[in-house]
Amino acid sequence: MKPRWHDEQLVGYSVKSMAELERVIELGIKLVELKLEKFNEVVEERIYSLQNDVFTINSAHLKKLTAMMNKHNFEVQLHMPIERSVNSLFDTGINVAFLSHHDLAIERFNMLEKLYRNFSIGQVITMHPPTVSFDGQQFIKEEVALKNAQIFFERLDQIRMVERHQTIICLENQTDQKILSGMIGYLPIHFKSMLRNTRTFSLTVDTGHRRLAKDFSVRNFMSLGLPFVNFHFHGNHGEFREADFNDDEHAPPTPENIKGYHNYIRFFRRNRPRIILELAHLEQYSDKQLIEMVQDLQTEIN
Repeated sequence: MKPRWHDEQLVGYSVKSMAELERVIELGIKLVELKLEKFNEVVEERIYSLQNDVFTINSAHLKKLTAMMNKHNFEVQLHMPIERSVNSLFDTGINVAFLSHHDLAIERFNMLEKLYRNFSIGQVITMHPPTVSFDGQQFIKEEVALKNAQIFFERLDQIRMVERHQTIICLENQTDQKILSGMIGYLPIHFKSMLRNTRTFSLTVDTGHRRLAKDFSVRNFMSLGLPFVNFHFHGNHGEFREADFNDDEHAPPTPENIKGYHNYIRFFRRNRPRIILELAHLEQYSDKQLIEMVQDLQTEIN
């Protein structure tokens, strides 16, 4: 068995469109994470669609994407849609804090498992914990949301074990709650509650979110014993703003804007997780800058 530190360190970018994907792949980047809600907004770029409680894979588009992957030798992982409402008629309205949404949420993960097996796209899937408030109005109590999410993950876990799913679902830590949108996941204990009786789930560590959650501890996150598979590695000034999302800057990572930066580098050096540079606006960076950010980080890790 080869030690993990022998592996190549995969570093890539989060992308919101085919144009962004094509750009970074032409630069030689070997890992991308697709923002599903952005891709699914454009008919020709949809990964899948939801209509009348049925998910349909866009096979024609995925065949083109698979051809690109084969030609350029890169990997694709997925970021689940960000919730914008609580309405199971829409992909961005499915919320596992509600028991009535569980069947559809499970069908979505079953569809993504089929997608991975058929097209080798999206083995690693990042998911946010459920939203509990919009526009300053809490529509479900946190303790109820946590309990219902636990029911969901335990049910999905059983399906994944019985059917031997190959996808890796990673829950992502969040900032402290905002007025516009408040999620659970800003404390490690939330993940302990949701995933306590499961075997098949992992974690995505978001370094920017961690800096905007005053009581969040990466050490306590690690003590849960869940695998750290994926990192969203980006920084900010660490000044939490409840009224908007401008504090979550998604800036290039540096020792100045990521708390415990060198600890992360040591972890990467030993464990070789996937690293996504989740930058807010790729268009603001030149091709040279995008290439150097990946190369410089890989050099620092190695």
